[in-house]
Amino acid sequence: VRFRAGKTEKMRLEELMKTEIATNSLARVAIKNSPENRWISLNELASAFKINVPLEISGKLESNFTLALFSQKEGIRIALVARATSSPDLVNLLKNWERDIITIGAKQFQPQTSFFKTAHYQGETFKYLTLGTNDFGIVYIVLDNYLILTSSYESMKVIADQIISIKK
Repeated sequence: VRFRAGKTEKMRLEELMKTEIATNSLARVAIKNSPENRWISLNELASAFKINVPLEISGKLESNFTLALFSQKEGIRIALVARATSSPDLVNLLKNWERDIITIGAKQFQPQTSFFKTAHYQGETFKYLTLGTNDFGIVYIVLDNYLILTSSYESMKVIADQIISIKK
């Protein structure tokens, strides 16, 4: 995918969401800044989609990241995985950012609640905000120095399982 500032990213993301991927599979998405012949950073990705990530959070994440699409029976979901350079207070910083995330999500979707809920998977705590039906929302977990941010519970589970299996 070529990266250009402006409206094109949203259109390209919508096109990507229509990609044919085998069910229960992940497909990595690499976004290149063609004029500079390099992969974009996490901050550039956030900026392109007009997501204001607080410096306290972005400063704790490496600029390299993995963006992926996950195909589940309810449709294509998006996932982002970034390694944390320092994770002890990342969870609290993310919690403080939740209200802004809800505002972003509410612009396009009607959240089922006005707050993130807490749940557990494989003994780890994760947070989620349901934005609609069919396993669609905002889900995040910090696991073994990785921030996993997805648009579904199912995609978070698959990625968390991969990280946990590497850890063993």
